[in-house]
Amino acid sequence: MASSNPQLTKWTNTNIEQQSHKQDQNLETFALLWLDQNVNESKENLETQIQLRRTINCLMTFESSNECEEHVGQSKDEKIVLIVSGRLGREIVPRVHDLHQLSAIYVYCMDKRTNEIWAKPYKKLIKESSNTNIRRLYRGQVISKDELDRIRSSIGEFISITSFLSTTRSQMKALRFAQSAQCEDLECVLFTIKVKSRIKAKPFADISRLSYFPGEEEILLMLGSIFRLESVHYDKEQQIWMADLDLCNEDDHDLKQVFGYMKKEMESETTLISLGNLFRQMGELDKAEKYYKRLLNELVVDDSGIASCYIGLGNVHGDKGEYDLALMNYEKALKIKLKALPPDHPSLALTYGNMGIVLQEKGEYDLALMNYDKALKIQLKALPPDHPDIASTYGNMGIVHKNKGEYDLALMNYDKALKIQLKALPPDHPDIALTYGNMGIVLQEKGEYDLALMNYDKALKIQLKALPPDHPDIALTYNNMGNVHQKKGEYDLA
Repeated sequence: MASSNPQLTKWTNTNIEQQSHKQDQNLETFALLWLDQNVNESKENLETQIQLRRTINCLMTFESSNECEEHVGQSKDEKIVLIVSGRLGREIVPRVHDLHQLSAIYVYCMDKRTNEIWAKPYKKLIKESSNTNIRRLYRGQVISKDELDRIRSSIGEFISITSFLSTTRSQMKALRFAQSAQCEDLECVLFTIKVKSRIKAKPFADISRLSYFPGEEEILLMLGSIFRLESVHYDKEQQIWMADLDLCNEDDHDLKQVFGYMKKEMESETTLISLGNLFRQMGELDKAEKYYKRLLNELVVDDSGIASCYIGLGNVHGDKGEYDLALMNYEKALKIKLKALPPDHPSLALTYGNMGIVLQEKGEYDLALMNYDKALKIQLKALPPDHPDIASTYGNMGIVHKNKGEYDLALMNYDKALKIQLKALPPDHPDIALTYGNMGIVLQEKGEYDLALMNYDKALKIQLKALPPDHPDIALTYNNMGNVHQKKGEYDLA
């Protein structure tokens, strides 16, 4: 029989900070800078920002070429990718082109012929599908066993890399890189990427001449590249997993929807997580904690990575149920950020959100709401109005109001979250199902059983499309629907 009380699927901020540290040998550290006079004005640009912020670790926008140039000059990042409009490109490219931090430049424009003239002397400018003589690229890395299992079960399907991806022409260098990064509980994988001639794909470029290590023969693939997974097998001689990928054509009819929204994610490349974050995702919380603490001992006092380590420790302690320790580390991160960042920086909102989640778990609902409110005020100033992070904050506030028995306020916040999600997310996104489910729970508590069932049904339809058939969220929705039918006396349906 179904349990008597509805169970709440926890809503947490899906963008909890997971920043990589530049000293980790197995990470890309690309920062994406976007320079356009109208970057924060046109609807199209704002929508593009939403998509980029959802998939890439570091995106910064600039309306002024002087501000952008100053940031590039002061940046400690070794690899910066610049996207710039044609008019501003003519201003900034000659001034920043030779800076070692800058790996590649993408210029978008209406007047292609005119802009090609001034751009011709600059080697870092990337042309559409350049270097078409490339036939095979390689990437060696380590991944979790769970991720390997997902890859092995996805042969014939499409994989999207939603970040800039560093590869090499040299199979031997990629192989050595993967084998040198071996670690307990992780699997070494050599990815071989086949590139067809004259393919219409995302831009890619040979940046080996611009690298600190030209011998790496580095090839940079644009974020959003799509691959078809052809095969996966274990090479006993090399003691490494081999995965064969085809770089796909954007005109492939099977990929129309995939290019609209990313069908699959490979976490080690989409989020650029540090080893500590990877251990946390694997459930190896003690290893993650040791890694963060070791990094804290190695970093200099003013290193920006210190705040990220405290965030990581806060996440680990939160996962362990050590809520006071989690709050202590989040507060340390917050103090650093308040000194280093503008008052309306989105990263501050994420930290306030993390603190709200922990306080919510402790049952300190008023303090949780106070932190969510701080996060929301920043997000409403700093982010586009339909940003998913804003929906997450509304959702978390809804959970707190539900727990306080303030059902009308809970529904109001869930409704705000839902309106954003329906605009910003694909129609079958699991987060939308989560909101419908949470609304169903509140309506069930209010005794509005028919409306509760209607929302559970909407949640279930999405979950059956978007989730594996044995996913626990599906079972939870069936359980909640059974509870409602039981309360209505519909025992056969229950």
